[in-house]
Amino acid sequence: MPVLGHAFVGLGIGLAIRPATRRRSRTQGIEARSPFWLPAVVTIAYLPDIVTQAALLAEWGDGRLLGHSVIFAVAVSPAVAAVVMRLAPVSFVRALLVSLLSLLVHDVLDAIQATDRTPWWPLSDRRLGIDLAVLPSDVVREAVMFGTLFLAFLALRQIVRR
Repeated sequence: MPVLGHAFVGLGIGLAIRPATRRRSRTQGIEARSPFWLPAVVTIAYLPDIVTQAALLAEWGDGRLLGHSVIFAVAVSPAVAAVVMRLAPVSFVRALLVSLLSLLVHDVLDAIQATDRTPWWPLSDRRLGIDLAVLPSDVVREAVMFGTLFLAFLALRQIVRR
């Protein structure tokens, strides 16, 4: 599982779908950006692994299947979006999009690296995995790979903004 990759992808999603700098309101100039936005999005990017760890602590073996299920992502995204709306001034649609996208990208990254994923659990136990062996398994190479991709994302974002 790409441990650092999830953080970099969460940061990328958080920056790409960031709330507007200023919100229109009666009082001119109120900042709408919340300091909780990026930490919340990075936490969402790790949510499947958080659910897995909580399930292991509760000695529930199927927790890994639950946390990494597409059905889980779709089911919990509205609740996660409601929490995000309380942390940052974003619409429900934006919060839902960020939540669902972060959870599904987590699952895709894990599926690229492993062949033991069951994305449709509990409806199906069929395993799915691509196992392309493109994602490094050690932390240093993973940091270099995802860090480089993140820097490229930031550079491209800067170019597009101009």
